[in-house]
Amino acid sequence: MNQRRAEELGYAHSIEAWLKADICDLRSLGDSAEFDAVVAFGGPFSYVLDRRHQAMAECLRVLAPSGRLLLSVMSKWGTIHAFLHGVSRLSEEEIQAVLRTGDVTPRTSRSSVEGGHFFHMFTASELQEFLAAHGLATEYVASSNAVSTKWAELLEDEGHYATVLRLEEQATEVPGARDMGTHIIAVAGRRG
Repeated sequence: MNQRRAEELGYAHSIEAWLKADICDLRSLGDSAEFDAVVAFGGPFSYVLDRRHQAMAECLRVLAPSGRLLLSVMSKWGTIHAFLHGVSRLSEEEIQAVLRTGDVTPRTSRSSVEGGHFFHMFTASELQEFLAAHGLATEYVASSNAVSTKWAELLEDEGHYATVLRLEEQATEVPGARDMGTHIIAVAGRRG
């Protein structure tokens, strides 16, 4: 998908290579910590569920000592806000299990088995604790779609788009809004 998009937008010639890999096994990238940045957007640490520590170890293994990790994870409260219709189909027991664990898996939600869409949702503080547990200092944390989640139609209009973008930027500065977007975005580097 990324390659097709790069070709459509005319920047494919700028890409050295595309490599399909598992975030929990990056051996195909070699053994040296040579990347100045590792970008893990789209929630890969959410989708690997209990293997997120393994995924982080692999990302840090290929990241240069002074490099930066840019990542996004699914947000617990923002995802619930954006997809409340799905939550409303769960029993009270399932809702409480999902809230307690942050997991949407067969263990927490019988309803999730039907769609097969399994993931872990983070809070902003949980994400920062996860990064710190791996020796990372969080340099930046923000939300994605904190304001615009329910305003998709406004994003189609160029004039409204600028307003929504400005509101998103302002919401990013509010700590409580970090948990209200569909994803939480962070930039982190090694401590020291």
